[in-house]
Amino acid sequence: MIKLTDRAALDPSWQHNEARPPDSGMSKASRTPGYAALITIFLMGAILGAVVGAVLGAILISNASSHLRYVEDHDAIARVLKKDAAFKDVLIYEESGGVTCLVGTVPTVADGRRLREVVTRLIGESRAGRAMASVSAGSRR
Repeated sequence: MIKLTDRAALDPSWQHNEARPPDSGMSKASRTPGYAALITIFLMGAILGAVVGAVLGAILISNASSHLRYVEDHDAIARVLKKDAAFKDVLIYEESGGVTCLVGTVPTVADGRRLREVVTRLIGESRAGRAMASVSAGSRR
């Protein structure tokens, strides 16, 4: 008679070492799919982080170079404004994106033309038009 507690008699494939599960023919990696998922998530996160870092770095470098261009323009124009008494009411400021702008009045139209010529020579014709947009000729009221 077979006892119900005699497992070897009931199940011939049973091995006496209960701590070790029977080998089902699967590799260790395929029995633990969590590691593959973790590695995949880690690699995707690393790639995403690298892309975001590269984009933010490019934006910061662009902003820094725009501001540097403004500082260079400001220094060059400020020297001219200080040398000529006709330009004493003209101020320099930075708009967003590092754009150099002048605001104020000059005594005569001829002084305005002279200032435009100097600014054009210093920062170029393409940027001088916008920089001089708020400079007017005549007295302030």
